[in-house]
Amino acid sequence: MTAPKRARLATSVVFAVNGAMFGTWSARVPAVQLQLGLSPGALSIALLGLALGAVTALLLTGLLVARFGSNPVVAIGFVVFAAGLSLPGYAPNLATLTVVLACLGAGNSLVDVAMNTHGVRVEHAYQRPIFAGFHATWSIGGLVGAGIGALAAAADVDVSVHFPTAAVVLAGTGVLAMTVGFFPREHRPPPGAVLSLPGRQLLVLGALMFCAFVAEGTANDWAAVYLRSTADASPALSAGAYLAFSAGMVIGRLITDRIVMVVGRRRFLVTTCLLALTALALVLAVPTPAAATAGFVLFGLGLAGLAPVLFSAAGDLNPRSAGPAIAGVATVGYLGFLTGPVLIGGLAEISSLRLAMTSILGLLLLATALSLRSRTLRPTISSNP
Repeated sequence: MTAPKRARLATSVVFAVNGAMFGTWSARVPAVQLQLGLSPGALSIALLGLALGAVTALLLTGLLVARFGSNPVVAIGFVVFAAGLSLPGYAPNLATLTVVLACLGAGNSLVDVAMNTHGVRVEHAYQRPIFAGFHATWSIGGLVGAGIGALAAAADVDVSVHFPTAAVVLAGTGVLAMTVGFFPREHRPPPGAVLSLPGRQLLVLGALMFCAFVAEGTANDWAAVYLRSTADASPALSAGAYLAFSAGMVIGRLITDRIVMVVGRRRFLVTTCLLALTALALVLAVPTPAAATAGFVLFGLGLAGLAPVLFSAAGDLNPRSAGPAIAGVATVGYLGFLTGPVLIGGLAEISSLRLAMTSILGLLLLATALSLRSRTLRPTISSNP
């Protein structure tokens, strides 16, 4: 196997493992909520801890990747992620759960930026769009993790057993794949490349990522709760909400690269934003288990290609120092991914979850407008293995 093929396979495994770890958490959020007797507002406080840990790590990860390379950052991230995933089932109260989720969020951020940075290097080695394929494997991993989570919920397996087992197996697999298959460490960027302020192009990509990730984060953290509390679904079917969303993400990301090659980044983003908006409107307009589940599949299909296309575009802005650019876009995006669900919980506390989720429709309209006006969505792939 050639080095690019080996790196592509290893990067795909790392993406899949990361998705499985996050899917494991997302599918069992209702179980953790029930275990501690948390209201939507209290749960949003715990999710705020996840957000703070993730954002704090994001602010540092671009510098770490630029200084040490993506390989060691992936390894460290998996260790931190595994620790954070293992402990929610043992949290005795809201304060402890908040701290544990901060660790989980930090580990996810470390892995996320580092693996996306390496993914840009692999895509440049291929000189054609393959980036959405990596995110497809993330969604496949999320699908597997959420599927096992739904089965564990149906079998009444306690999260104190489920979470640590999944964390050890998955993190070990990710570190092994990185060690065996990743490209050697990146060349150091020029000194000014790491700390330079983001330009207008990067800010536009970050704004698009923010809108997309608020929507995705809301589905990750509230889809299962929505089916349980608003659509009156069973616990097992509620856990399957993230499974349905992940299924849509997998299908969308498996076909994104081919579509982008034909229609270009801009038209692709406009179309998929409108699809996601329509799907969420269906979920909110018809709050039944069947309609909501189908709507979350379409919602995932619409959101599927946004992150990989935007990460790839950010990496193209400065191929020789993709880490800081990706970290910058990821930081803005994950502010939405992690704080958006917290705000949804706060709005749900004073109104209803159904009403709170209607705010996502406005962000999707904004993303559509930004995509139409953006001049940064270039279709080319730079060559820099």
